[in-house]
Amino acid sequence: MRVFISKKLLRNGSLILLSILSMSFLFSCEETTGPEKTTPTIARKLLIYSEKGSISANGGFVQIFVKVYAGEDTTNVLSGAKVDFTASQAGTKLYIQAKNDITDASGIARATLYAGTRAGTAGVTASIENYSNTIFIAVTSGAGLVVADPSSILADGISQTTITATVIDSLGQPLPGTPVSFLALNNATITPQSYSDENGHAVAILRSVPSVTDISCVVTASTAAGKAVVAKAVTEGIDVASNVSSGNAAKSARTEGTLGTTTVIFRGITLTGTIEESTVLANDADSTLVSISVKETTSGVPVSGAELK
Repeated sequence: MRVFISKKLLRNGSLILLSILSMSFLFSCEETTGPEKTTPTIARKLLIYSEKGSISANGGFVQIFVKVYAGEDTTNVLSGAKVDFTASQAGTKLYIQAKNDITDASGIARATLYAGTRAGTAGVTASIENYSNTIFIAVTSGAGLVVADPSSILADGISQTTITATVIDSLGQPLPGTPVSFLALNNATITPQSYSDENGHAVAILRSVPSVTDISCVVTASTAAGKAVVAKAVTEGIDVASNVSSGNAAKSARTEGTLGTTTVIFRGITLTGTIEESTVLANDADSTLVSISVKETTSGVPVSGAELK
């Protein structure tokens, strides 16, 4: 049997088939495959800076500031942005403590970098999403483990100086409540022990001994829990202030024993005198003038304010 289809009907059928295919293609293109995963990111830039360019080892620290901008210029700051802080020196991580790692209304995040115990160059990096910036801080040699300032006092048995020991851990943080022992040679008197305060400071008073010649007095500071101690002798006559509460134990330090020594010079004193009349009558009336000169033995510098008994 033969079927005859007119040209007009064939043409209409072809149009219908094309329409069906077109609709199928449109439905296929509009089909969703899940949530959109690629959203355009806002270009963000950050400025990192510090309050100073160098700090000293053994207790030094510096404030780090980061300002985050939105867009390609610096006119609009970005608040509520999360900033990550890292710090290192010669491949070793340094301790950096974030004060606010979420930018405030001014677009600023803040952190404190602690120097640690070694000199060198510290790199501080602030990161936000896929952008970061780095600043470099010079870490200079800190004071020795035990330092005297002033390093000499008169050997009159009266003069005294206050020695301050700053106890820090291996991260350069102060260790409060740490007992520090002090020992002085040459029979000199010194406060035997005191406790570090909230700033890690422990103090002791050193008093000289009478002597005509100069004396080198060695002072030793030690603690049962302290990674490093910096001691500094300051002005004369300051009262000892000690923290007798040892409730705040050292957190990360584990080193025990002698922390270091310093030498304080007791400058010897020489007395010389003259008598105007070598002989007087014992009659409660005669008198003579006696002149006493007090000088430092080595330098010959006159000593003012000396009390003679």
